[in-house]
Amino acid sequence: MALGATRQSIVRMVMLEGSAIVAIGLAAGMVLALSAGRLIESFLHEVTPMDASTYLFSATALLMVGRFAALLPVAGRWYRANEDFARNVKSLFMRLFKGHAQGGHGVKRTTLHAL
Repeated sequence: MALGATRQSIVRMVMLEGSAIVAIGLAAGMVLALSAGRLIESFLHEVTPMDASTYLFSATALLMVGRFAALLPVAGRWYRANEDFARNVKSLFMRLFKGHAQGGHGVKRTTLHAL
């Protein structure tokens, strides 16, 4: 990651790296699941070991969870970067509703006119 990288390029890089890891794990898991399905075929009753819908659903669910997990570090960085903004918004609301929080009857008119 270079200095001066845009937010979009960082998100793209993190998502691509996370997706690559998920895809590799998914491919290895599918190969192992298909081979294990053939080994336990005699133990299955009224279920085929090569059920395409089950494999498709599992792969889709794992991809979605993997993409979400890859997005978490990016979202955490965004939150920390905007923490000052969130703190300023919170202090603004605290000032606006100061009378209400201290047992008053709502927003003070002088505070609203100051905005």
